[in-house]
Amino acid sequence: MEENSFTSKEKKNNKLIKKSLFIVGIVTLVLIVFYFIFQQYNRTDSSNIDQKKTIITTENAEEAYISDTETLMKEFNIMDAYIESIPDGEMAGFKLFRLTVMSDSFEYLSDIEKANFLQKWSAVNYSESKVAVFRTVESNGNVYEFSSGLTLKNGEAFNRETVGDVGIQENYTEPIPLGPEYPKMASGDDKKFAYEAAKAAVLEVLFAPTTAIFPVEIENDDIWEMSPGIFSIQSYGDSQNKFGAMLRFQYAVKIERINWNSYKVLDILIE
Repeated sequence: MEENSFTSKEKKNNKLIKKSLFIVGIVTLVLIVFYFIFQQYNRTDSSNIDQKKTIITTENAEEAYISDTETLMKEFNIMDAYIESIPDGEMAGFKLFRLTVMSDSFEYLSDIEKANFLQKWSAVNYSESKVAVFRTVESNGNVYEFSSGLTLKNGEAFNRETVGDVGIQENYTEPIPLGPEYPKMASGDDKKFAYEAAKAAVLEVLFAPTTAIFPVEIENDDIWEMSPGIFSIQSYGDSQNKFGAMLRFQYAVKIERINWNSYKVLDILIE
């Protein structure tokens, strides 16, 4: 009798173990299903964000910059911020506006927090919209001017004439009269000259010119001949800011080719 009773208990225990394993298996399966659903949702959400970025245009870029700035101010717990946006004309094919954040509490952030804010604010960039933003923070009488975190020596725009060898072959010919084909993509010697001149102009105004990197190959760069001898170059590079961080910048340069080895900067924009 005792043996039968023991056998009966063992059978019951086995059934309980099997039932428990079955329940654990069901729960595990449900969790796996929910995990994959969650992962798919995240991928869909990320693709929606990327899609939003790709449709930023000249018309709605200003709103996008303001919205992202508001989000950033909340992240740094700057709750007294007032954001002002003022159109500032056009330059080298870009529509300009100045974005000013007015906040008394910004002044009380630590130097590290200010540097982190600068780096994150610089990352907000919709250059494909052909809109450039000059960003300023005003706090307790102090003004912090950022242009993608890059300090420029002579301001955002200036005119100058530079004569020097930029590595171009002596095969320059005088431009032909303006025709219906302008503006057109620059090619050959003109394209190489415009690219080297644009880089030289950008290096002149960077805070840390020796750290500048221009990752775009000349073949893929956006270089236009707007009229005979007048070239417009729009591209990007990387350079170190005054905090020591490497940041990406957009630049647009408009130059006039004077002769085979000299040029004049008409417009320059670094953002």
